[in-house]
Amino acid sequence: MNRCSFFGRLTADPDVKYSSTTQKAVVNFPIAVRRETKNKEGKYDSDFFNCVAFDKRGEMIGNSFAKGSKICVWGPMRQEKWTDKDGNNRTTYKLTIEGFDFVDSAVREKATVDNNGEAIKSVDAVLKDVGEEVPFY
Repeated sequence: MNRCSFFGRLTADPDVKYSSTTQKAVVNFPIAVRRETKNKEGKYDSDFFNCVAFDKRGEMIGNSFAKGSKICVWGPMRQEKWTDKDGNNRTTYKLTIEGFDFVDSAVREKATVDNNGEAIKSVDAVLKDVGEEVPFY
C-alpha cells in the first residue's frame, strides 16, 4: 500500500497553474517536515517533500495556504523519471494529495471568509458541489 501522511509547513507559496487541455488546476508546493529526533547538535533536522494537488482540492490549497502555513497532507508518493537536456537520468518523488487538513486557525478562517469579510461557501459545500467527498475531518 502506497499511502504517506505528513504534517509540516509550506516552504514556498503554492504554484497554481491550469491544464491547457482540461482547464483544471494543477498546484505544486513544497513542505518541510521536522524529524522526531534531534541531531548531534541537539537540533531538529527537517525533510523536504514536493506535493501536487489537482482540480478543486488544488485550488483550495492555492487560495488558502502560503509560505509558512502549517498543513497536514496525505496521499500516494509517486516517482517521476526523466532524462535532462544533458542526457542524465533524473528521478524525483512527489506526494499526490488525496486529502489535507487545515492546521492553523487563521488558514481555516481564510478559507471561509473572502477579502471583504463576506462569508463564502464552506470547504464541505465547495467539494459537495463538484461531487467530491470531503478529504478531511
